[in-house]
Amino acid sequence: MRDSGARGSERFPWYDAWWLTRYVRAKEYIAQQYPGRLDAFNEALIPLRTRADFQLQLPDRLFTQAQIKAIQSALQAIKPDQLEKHELIRHGRFVIHDHSMLLDLHAAVAPLVGEVVGEKVEPAYSFIALYNRNGKCPMHLDAPVSKWTLDFCIGQSETWPIAFSEVIPWPEDFGRNHDKWEERIKVASGHRFSSVSMEPGQAVIFSGSSQWHYRDPLAGSGARSHCDLLFMHFITAGMKEVSEWRNWEGIFSVPGLTCAIR
Repeated sequence: MRDSGARGSERFPWYDAWWLTRYVRAKEYIAQQYPGRLDAFNEALIPLRTRADFQLQLPDRLFTQAQIKAIQSALQAIKPDQLEKHELIRHGRFVIHDHSMLLDLHAAVAPLVGEVVGEKVEPAYSFIALYNRNGKCPMHLDAPVSKWTLDFCIGQSETWPIAFSEVIPWPEDFGRNHDKWEERIKVASGHRFSSVSMEPGQAVIFSGSSQWHYRDPLAGSGARSHCDLLFMHFITAGMKEVSEWRNWEGIFSVPGLTCAIR
């Protein structure tokens, strides 16, 4: 998710922890300053949580052949000056957000994704990720604007498994000891992990905000090792405004909230 604070924090060590950090700060601030409004705040955000029995899905035919060709054409049409380079070091990838050629496709596939996940959804944002031989995806959870993620493999030099935990509650009480935290989640947490290896043309749908997910570094050592992926993110229909932390002060009539959690 694009955000000026899209990194870990003193409270949560994974990247993209910015939203959960602000959510917990907001609860603390409201509890201290306006305790009568805390229940309304918590209840309003319940639809952003993922039901405990959801399991990742591997749809057989999510895209038609014509739509797959449109995705491939969008990839081929990308010009060097469109490549966003800010994630080259952290992830070993170029990214292109909300490609204009894929906006209609993002909207068109929303009803199908909704059927798969069991609720009405709307598009949030999308991006194409072009991983090079340094590609990696550290363990993390996304913000709820990525409650549902469609991960589609466009092309690759070799298979690159992605691992998922079962659905978990938001880890609000993660603790301050971040030493070897990834290993603790993988081995000692008790969370059940499964792994998926996609081939070009295949997709997986999962809950990015409630399932730990990661990829080990891309195994290929050749100069042309790569993996090209399309990520389409969806949010529960009607929840975009409430999911945005900058709106909470006005929605819940809590003066000073935005500055307190910024």
